[in-house]
Amino acid sequence: MRLWSDNLKLGKGSAFVKRDLRLLPLTEAEFEADFWFDAESSTKRREVWTGMVIERESGAVLAMRNVEWPPPTVNDLANFLGHAMLRPLTAGDRQRPGAIHLRDRPQWQELLPHLGQLGIKVVLEDALPWFDQAVVEFLQHRRHASPKVLDEEQIRQDLRRPFPLRKPTSTKRFFRPCASSLAFDTSPTRKRGTSRISSLARRASVRSHSLRRACRKPFGASAVSSF
Repeated sequence: MRLWSDNLKLGKGSAFVKRDLRLLPLTEAEFEADFWFDAESSTKRREVWTGMVIERESGAVLAMRNVEWPPPTVNDLANFLGHAMLRPLTAGDRQRPGAIHLRDRPQWQELLPHLGQLGIKVVLEDALPWFDQAVVEFLQHRRHASPKVLDEEQIRQDLRRPFPLRKPTSTKRFFRPCASSLAFDTSPTRKRGTSRISSLARRASVRSHSLRRACRKPFGASAVSSF
């Protein structure tokens, strides 16, 4: 399982593989890419963030998917751009665009040199007209049967807001403790001496086989809530 990271991690497990992207033809196409917070689909326990890559000339959606570990990080952007270039949803030409327009966010800085190495110009700006309009139309289409009228200007303002900081996540939430992490009481006792240590060690060896299996299994929802 690939856990989130705020630092850029390319290579194994990433869709942004420069070796493969260099083989694509460099065209004059221009992309816009960003993410938005889907308030209607979110709950108190789970935020829904959706990423999208738009081709400017045609307005085609080249990549669109929910973020696995919200809010978005530079790794999410790298994966979305990799999919848009190598496996576009429109089944169109695979290509390296001549320029990619991104919102000016500090999260993207680590990826910019890698895009430059691929010959792709990066344009940082506050407004992404094609992306913003696509989000407005998407939300309007979903609200088509609802009497509530969406405020387009408010949507565009929300799209320009900075991403919230991600809360640190402990590995205890995902993995069971392994046998090696058991703490044994090795303090000497007056009556039994080291026999107490031997007894604890024997008990641990009996359980070690099941613990080794358990430490590889992720917790379920009920187990997570117990921490």
